[in-house]
Amino acid sequence: MKLNVQFLPKDVDDPLFEQRESGRAHTPYEAELYFYGNIKNGDAEAVKNVIGEFFKDTLVVGRMSDDNLRQSKYFAVSCITLATRYAIEGGLPQSEAYNLSDEYIRFIDGQTRQEDIVDFLVEKAVELAKRVGDCKQRKQYPLHIRQAMKIIDAKLHEKLTVMQVAGECGVSADYLSSQFKKHLGVGLARYIILQKLEASKQMLTEKGRFSCGEVAYILGFCSETHFITSFKKTYGVTPKQYAVQNTL
Repeated sequence: MKLNVQFLPKDVDDPLFEQRESGRAHTPYEAELYFYGNIKNGDAEAVKNVIGEFFKDTLVVGRMSDDNLRQSKYFAVSCITLATRYAIEGGLPQSEAYNLSDEYIRFIDGQTRQEDIVDFLVEKAVELAKRVGDCKQRKQYPLHIRQAMKIIDAKLHEKLTVMQVAGECGVSADYLSSQFKKHLGVGLARYIILQKLEASKQMLTEKGRFSCGEVAYILGFCSETHFITSFKKTYGVTPKQYAVQNTL
């Protein structure tokens, strides 16, 4: 999915005069509200549609730098700041949103091509909306499921067991696992593995930071082989293949 971004011209003494002459002006504020509102609502499909349809003619952005790459980075940082704050309003935990904002901006800071920056923004807008949607969905789950999810999130780097999580929730392992199966479609043990695997994807794409073995150790897998086997079974590729495909 591509977003066509056009920056207003350089070296213009009177931007308002130039915009009136050329007919090109900033994309309306109402359009921004609609876009960010869908992130706040946790509607990932609507975000995709907005990008694909609402902005298909061209998104027009003001001139913040005479250097086009720096201009794209300034634009990206402003988008990320707004998007993550709307995500907080939609229910995404503040700590998660702020950490994501920092992570996204660090990525932008290291880019050397404008098109990579725009592609990244599109991808992360959809991701943020999905995260907000997941948070809204969580609130509808029974208390013990919400408690278990919170425990798993906080202790994802530990070797969590079904018995341990159930014990901290004050219920039996069989009961809690059956509740996960009923409401999420997977048992508790599988849910724990899936959360660890999702976390591993981010670690794998942080260029040069973690090896496959380190990811397996940090996330509490019993072995690197177990991690690799679980990853490939779930995503259809090995961790190494995923890292190559998703690290710019």
